[in-house]
This record gives sequence, C-alpha cells and structure tokens, in this order.
Amino acid sequence: MTLAWRSAVVGVFLQTRITASTGYGLLFVATDLGIAIGLVYAPMNTGRMSAMPREKAGSPAGGAGDESHLAASLGLALLGALFSHLQVDKLHDELARRAQP
Repeated sequence: MTLAWRSAVVGVFLQTRITASTGYGLLFVATDLGIAIGLVYAPMNTGRMSAMPREKAGSPAGGAGDESHLAASLGLALLGALFSHLQVDKLHDELARRAQP
C-alpha cells in the first residue's frame, strides 16, 4: 500500500471521528489527508502513458480506467459499510444511554 493510499485511509478514518463539537484542526487534517489520493492519479497515469509507444497507448489507458473504477467501487463499498457500522454502534449506544434513568 502506497503512502498516498495510507494517508487517504487515515483521512477517511479521521472523518468518521468528526462530531458537531469537533474543532477546525481535525477537520482540516482529515480533509487534507483524504485529498491525498487525488494527488497520485495524475502523475501515475502520466507515467503509465509515457512508458508505452504511441501506437500502443490505448492499452494502458484502458487498463488505468478499469483499475481506477474497480478500486473506487470497492473502496466506496467498503468505506460505506464501515461508516454505516460505526454509526449504528453510536446510535445503539446513544439510545441505551437515553433509556437509562
């Protein structure tokens, strides 16, 4: 796992910790780390395309598109499931706390 992916995962994790009383510092760090993955795609695709001869440039372009769509789909599904799981736990805890006299 590259540094950009790790920082993106940390950024998304930090975003799950944001509440209504969270300060701007955590919000700023979580957002900046989450943006890190976007800074990797352009140089990665440029390097991939420039490594191939001009007449075969369609092959890495198609592979890059498929790869990024698959990664984005899996990442969104996994992070959505994790976020939902964390929110359900918080909801159960809050309801249990309110039910106690």
